[in-house]
Amino acid sequence: MNYVYFRLTVILLAIVFDHLGELPESIHPVVWIGKLTSFLDKRTKNKRNKLVGFFNTFLISLSFTVPVFFIPSKIVFILPSAIIASTMFSISSLKKMVIDTTERNLEVKRRYVSKLVSRDVDKLDKGELNSAAVETAGENITDSVIAPLFYYFLFGLPGIVFYRAINTQDAMIGYKTDEFLDYGWFAARTDDFLNYLPSRITGFLILLSENKLKEINKLLKYKNIKLNPGWTIGAIAVALNCRITKRGYYDINSTKSYPSEKDIVKSTKVIYKTSLIFILISFIFLYLLGVLRIV
Repeated sequence: MNYVYFRLTVILLAIVFDHLGELPESIHPVVWIGKLTSFLDKRTKNKRNKLVGFFNTFLISLSFTVPVFFIPSKIVFILPSAIIASTMFSISSLKKMVIDTTERNLEVKRRYVSKLVSRDVDKLDKGELNSAAVETAGENITDSVIAPLFYYFLFGLPGIVFYRAINTQDAMIGYKTDEFLDYGWFAARTDDFLNYLPSRITGFLILLSENKLKEINKLLKYKNIKLNPGWTIGAIAVALNCRITKRGYYDINSTKSYPSEKDIVKSTKVIYKTSLIFILISFIFLYLLGVLRIV
C-alpha cells in the first residue's frame, strides 16, 4: 500500500479513536514514557548534569521510536498504527480540560484551572482564571495537536512518537530550576526546536480560523513573550479579542476585557477549527504527492 495513502487512512482512524477515549493507563504509551522518565530521573538523582540528561532523554526517545520503525505500511497494520497514533495527540481531551473551567463556582473553577497551569491559582480572580484557561487552549493547540500531527505527516509513526517522547520529557524535567536546569536542558532545547515551526504555523491558522489574518500585526507584537507559545497565546488573544495575562510575565491585549465563560467555549471551537484546517491542508498536500508520485 502506498505509504501516503497509508498515512492518510491511519490519521483518519486515529482522530476517530481520539474521540472514543484514551487507552487504559497500563498500556498507554505516553504513560510509559512518563514512567521511564521518572525512573531514570530517580536513578540518576545524584548525577544530574547535561551529559546524563542528554543520555537519558536520548535513550527514552529511541526506546519508543525505534520499535515503530519496523511497522510496515501495509493494510494489515493500519489498525494498530492508528491506535498508536491516537495516543500521541489529543483534540478531545484538550477540549474537555478547557471546557471544565467554565464552571461558575470560583473554587471549583480554581481547581480545574490548577490542572492546566503550574502557577499558584489561589490568588487569581475570575478574569485571570478565565485568562489562564484560554491561554492553555492557545498554547496547547501546538503541543497536543498540530505539532504531533505535523511530525506524523512528515515522518509517519516514528515522527509522532519521537515528538511525543521529547514533549513528555520536557513537561517533566524541562524546568529552569536548580534541580533540572542542567539535567533537563537537552529535553527542553529539543522540544523548543521541534515546536519552532509548528507553533508559527499554528499561530497563523488560529487567526485564519477566526478570519483575523488582517490583524497579523497584533500577533507579531506579542509573539516574543515566549519563544514558541507566544505565537499561539498571542494569536488566540487576538482571535477572541480578549486579554490574556500572567502576573509578572506578560499582559496581552491589556486594553481589552478578560475572557468570559463564553470566550472559553469559543477557544475550544478554535481548537477544532485550527486542527481541521491543518489536517485538511496536510491531506491535500499528501494526496497530491501520492497522485503526482513525487514520493
